[in-house]
Amino acid sequence: MAFINLEQDGMPKVSTQAKSWGYLMKARGGVDGMAIVARMVRRGLSVSAFLAAASLWFLPGSDASVDLVAMKGAVTIFLLMVTIFLWRSSQAETDAEIHVDFVREEVRLVDVVGGIERLRKAYSFADLGAMHVEDHALHLFTEDGRRLAVLELDPSVEAMLQP
Repeated sequence: MAFINLEQDGMPKVSTQAKSWGYLMKARGGVDGMAIVARMVRRGLSVSAFLAAASLWFLPGSDASVDLVAMKGAVTIFLLMVTIFLWRSSQAETDAEIHVDFVREEVRLVDVVGGIERLRKAYSFADLGAMHVEDHALHLFTEDGRRLAVLELDPSVEAMLQP
């Protein structure tokens, strides 16, 4: 079983899964309590805006005269747009993943939004500034010397990576 340690240099914590093509590293970012509360408030406001839009038409005593229909329609459209905006902004943030693909010989930085993977950046092994095995770990660096990852390896995987 392999795991990754990216807590150095302010990098996010990640968990690693071994795949047939290499390693998949998912971010385990800390849960920010205020972010959760803000998302819940936005979701509650979106439901309230939707109920306000519906109540303009369905509450007893609501008038359907011609001059009010245009005004109520405009307010309803505005409230529905606010509902959609608040609901979409209340969704969870994107998750970051790092794919170390030994088959294609590349490292991919991927954003996952709602289960859909979107490639942010891909580095071929040849484009990496440095990638070496040291102390039972795979160290990945960019061309300008920034650390991408430190992947702790199984002894069998480490033997496979040695020249």
